[in-house]
Amino acid sequence: MKNSRKRLALGIAACLCSLFALTACGETITQYNVIGTQDCYAPVQKPTSGAQIDDGIVLDGVLDESFYESKSWFVGHKNVKGREATLRTTAEIAPHGILFGIDVDEGFTISYSAGRPTAWNSGIEFYFAFGGETVPVDNLFEIDLTAHNDVNVRVWRPGIFNDGYLQYLYSFENAPAHAVKLKGGTIESGNCTGYTMELYLPYTLFGRDGRPEYINLNPGMITPLSDTEWVRDYYVFGGEFESSVCQWGKTEMYRFDKNGFVCNKLNITATGGGVTEKYRRDWAVKGDPVILEFAPEDGKALSSVKVNGVEHVNDVKENVYRFIGTGDDLNVVAEFTQGNNPKG
Repeated sequence: MKNSRKRLALGIAACLCSLFALTACGETITQYNVIGTQDCYAPVQKPTSGAQIDDGIVLDGVLDESFYESKSWFVGHKNVKGREATLRTTAEIAPHGILFGIDVDEGFTISYSAGRPTAWNSGIEFYFAFGGETVPVDNLFEIDLTAHNDVNVRVWRPGIFNDGYLQYLYSFENAPAHAVKLKGGTIESGNCTGYTMELYLPYTLFGRDGRPEYINLNPGMITPLSDTEWVRDYYVFGGEFESSVCQWGKTEMYRFDKNGFVCNKLNITATGGGVTEKYRRDWAVKGDPVILEFAPEDGKALSSVKVNGVEHVNDVKENVYRFIGTGDDLNVVAEFTQGNNPKG
């Protein structure tokens, strides 16, 4: 009897150790011993969705499909009290769904806790609507995808006191499909420096059966500041960039079509000093502010700033010139010459 109890205890301990190894590692490439044998197996990642994926798309988190190369990408730089990050994203409007390619370089620790909602873990938070929709109710979506590859979808609905985002329900057959590739190492190691993602949204998820001409998107990202406390950088680029196009609770946002992000180029050249766009953008969109900041070299002053050949030096106030994008590519040429700086 004692021997039987001893064998049972050892068996339970072995099971617990094996379970711990499975939950602690979580890497699909890791092989595990089958208890009581010399056989090995490797866990297989279950599919995140049963939806039909378009031909030519391989959801592996690696942005190597050929169509990515020809797309225009949204590039947003974040800087919150020295915590910097860069997010790049574009969209492929495919026959059966929309594929977002996402590339994030994070300057702060990437973290994940199963005890926190998706919106409080490292990852992206996108606000999304189909082009042509003007009513936010049932047409405006908030989509989270964490660096741990967890997804959550909410939809704009009327509330008792205020309208807002509520949980959006869907079946496995219509679920978002997604994959994440980490940079630098695992999240647990503390060496992870960023991630690439592929997020596929089948049209059936939204009760649709045809591809739109364009979509609207306001990209955002989440950076937790603690593994134990509920503090984070919640950075949605349209709001942070002082956008007039991207407004809370509205379906009109940055536009993406068959060519990717719809924007105009912003080219800046300067002599005798430096000129930067406030948010480090090299793009502009119609109706949104462009904010140029001027930094003359010692002993020099701004003497000229032309936008598409038109002089605007008298519009510069305290070394800042703010204007609204016209829908054209913008070529900015600034000159600083010797003398006092009347704009400083």
